Amino acid sequence: MQENTAVQETNSINQEQISGQNVVRVVEKTETVETKRMKEHFNFFGPVTFLYAVFYAFCMFRNGSGITFPFFLAGTLLYFVFSLSKLEITLKKGSTFYMVSILLLGVSTFCTDGWAIIGLNKLAVFSVSNVSAAESIF
Repeated sequence: MQENTAVQETNSINQEQISGQNVVRVVEKTETVETKRMKEHFNFFGPVTFLYAVFYAFCMFRNGSGITFPFFLAGTLLYFVFSLSKLEITLKKGSTFYMVSILLLGVSTFCTDGWAIIGLNKLAVFSVSNVSAAESIF
């Protein structure tokens, strides 16, 4: 279910002169079910997102690959799961594999000192998290 609303924007940026005629662009704005749910549950998403930002600052400030890195990844996954549950989106069965992989990569990042391995671990976490997010939602 998507609501489509057409909005006419007539400010000077969107008006163009073509052959002496004014042309007004029409912009369609769509609002999905998830967007409606996010707006309805802003009282949840606002404070929880602020707490996540504070948690991120605590874990990652001048410590990008230290002891708090696995905790940061676990907190991020927890935030992701709670947000999806609040939006009433269920995770697929294969998501557990990706989440465990992300946590193990976090432990591996903490346990090593080589900058090349840390960089590859972070690249893998980024890649796996994008794949898991796409597969868990779609």
